[in-house]
This record gives sequence, structure tokens and C-alpha cells, in this order.
Amino acid sequence: MDFTVAVIHQVNKLSDAMCFFDTVLGFDQQTPTEDGELVENGALAIRLVQTTDAQTVMQSLNLEMQTKDITETTVKLLTLPEIQLIEERVEISQHRVETRLQAPHNVIITLAQEFNEDDLGILLPLPTSLDWQQQAEDCIKQMLLQVPIGFRKAARTRVTERAEMLIAEQGLITVDIDSAVKALAQVTPIFQHQGLEIALKERGIDPGDFFQQEIPQ
Repeated sequence: MDFTVAVIHQVNKLSDAMCFFDTVLGFDQQTPTEDGELVENGALAIRLVQTTDAQTVMQSLNLEMQTKDITETTVKLLTLPEIQLIEERVEISQHRVETRLQAPHNVIITLAQEFNEDDLGILLPLPTSLDWQQQAEDCIKQMLLQVPIGFRKAARTRVTERAEMLIAEQGLITVDIDSAVKALAQVTPIFQHQGLEIALKERGIDPGDFFQQEIPQ
């Protein structure tokens, strides 16, 4: 089934609203409709509907905007006409802060900034099911910093599962540093081996022959 989804938002001044959505919010694709205008930004479509009766205007349109610097973006938006601060920066969680602004045409903007583990300077725990030596766990956490953030969660799971599989095959229940490094080598693409070997040596760990072994299929 193919269909297009659009949010319907009633406004009193269609031309002004179209300009605002274009110049401020980046909705640069505009398509005329029978009663208004369809504006799009590539991710969201909004059908702006003209109404002359203020009493029939629907409730506020709440838009969330992701930003890499919530303070800078807030300052820029507040320099624009008719945009006012509703709620200052609020910490929703360790990983997210928000600021809410009132914009013209009955639009509320929620600015949100997300923080990943690198932003926060933290090392997330491994998804372990067996015991791990502290040295082994700390080593893998540090080595995973070499993996781009977008792939790190999957890499964290793969290396943990592989290390625990290696230990289980030996009939043991505790992952040691050798098994951890061996698992790391096996699940890491060959083109990344050199960087990992350097990082391991910097931690005083000799990668030895781990990175020359054949990777199991």
C-alpha cells in the first residue's frame, strides 16, 4: 500500500506561514492544494490550511528539531521575530536536553540535543552473560573506542559473544584477556587491525599472533 502522510495545520495567514516554514524551518518544497499549501523538508510533510476564523485554528503544531549545539541554536532562533522562549534548557536524561520555543503561526519548537557515549566521556558496559576478568573487560571497552559510534553497539555485542563462545568451548566460565583480544581480532575487519594493534600496544598488551589468525566463518 502506497500513501503519503502529512500533518494538517491551520493558519490565519497562509503566505506568511509559508515564508516562515521555508526560511526558518527549511521546508523548501511547496505544492499548492485546494485549501492551502503542502510544505516538505524531505523528512516531514505539513499541509498548511488557510482559515479566516481564529476560533477554528487547531491546537499548536509541535515540531522537534535536533541540534548539535542547543545553546547556539536557541540564541539564533531567539533573534528572529515573534519567537519567544517557553522553557529554558531542561535535562531530560543524561543523554538528552531540551529547550522549548513559541514560534509564530501557532508553532511550538522543541529543540533537542542528544549526547552519545563519546560526548559524555563514558564507557558503556559490555552485554556479558559470563564472568569477565576486569583487565579483559576494561581492554575491550577501550578498544571499542576505535569503532565509529554508529557501529559500536553492534561491535560491542559481537566481540562479547565471540569471547564468551571461545571460553565456553574450553569449558570455562571466565573470560580472560587472551580470549578477549582473540575475539576482538576475529570480529574486526582486517583493514582495522593495524589501528587496534597499535592501541593494544599502547595499553601494554602484546597482540602477538592474534591478528594473524584466520577469522572463523
